[in-house]
Amino acid sequence: IKQYCEYNIEQACIQIVSGVGIRKAAIQHGIPYTTLHGRIRGAQPISKAKKPSQRLSATQEAHLSTWVRTQTELGLPPTYKDLRQLANRVLLISGVTQPLGKHWINGFLARHPSLKVQRSLRIDSQRVNGAITEIIRNWWRRLNHPEIKPIKPENRWNMDEAGIL
Repeated sequence: IKQYCEYNIEQACIQIVSGVGIRKAAIQHGIPYTTLHGRIRGAQPISKAKKPSQRLSATQEAHLSTWVRTQTELGLPPTYKDLRQLANRVLLISGVTQPLGKHWINGFLARHPSLKVQRSLRIDSQRVNGAITEIIRNWWRRLNHPEIKPIKPENRWNMDEAGIL
C-alpha cells in the first residue's frame, strides 16, 4: 500500500537537486527508488498521466461533484447506482456509448476527496429525531441553495416512500 504522496516526492526531488542521492532521498521519504528515479527522469504522476484517458472531462466531473453535494445538502445523498447512472447519461450526451468501468466510482471519489461516503440510516428513526423546529427551518433555508433557487416552487416536489406530498 502506497504510504507517500505527491508532496513527499516533491520534497525528495528538492533534496536530490541540492545534492542528496536518489536512493537516500527515497529511503528518507518512504518512496520506492524506481518511482523517484522515474520522476527525476521526467515521468509524470499517475494522476496526470491517466488524465487524457479519463472518460469524463474535469468539468463534467466537477458538475457531478456539485450535484452530489447539492443532493446531500437536501438530505438525499445519491447512491453509487444513482451517481453511476447520471455519469453514464452524461457520457451518452457526449456521444460516448461505452459505459463507465467497474471501478470508476472509486477513482471519482479519489479525485474528489471533499465527497464522503455515508451509510444510509433508517428513515423512521430520522423522522422521530429530526422533526424539530430548527431542523425543519434549516431544511427550508436549503431551498435557497443556488442550485435549487432557480427551480420554480410549482416544480418542486417532496416525496418519500409513502408517496408524493
